[in-house]
Amino acid sequence: MTEELKTLGDAVGVSSTIMLWAGWLPPLVSIVTLIWFCIRIYETKTVQNLLRKDNT
Repeated sequence: MTEELKTLGDAVGVSSTIMLWAGWLPPLVSIVTLIWFCIRIYETKTVQNLLRKDNT
């Protein structure tokens, strides 16, 4: 996945979270947004380094 696509996904995630708080989107969107952000956090170098240290 390219960085541009990841950035676009982050922008969509943030905007959908804001719209959810405003009551414009259904709760299903909040689940998808939560999954997206969890994946993005899991992919960070910090988390990956912590997981690698635990495995060794």
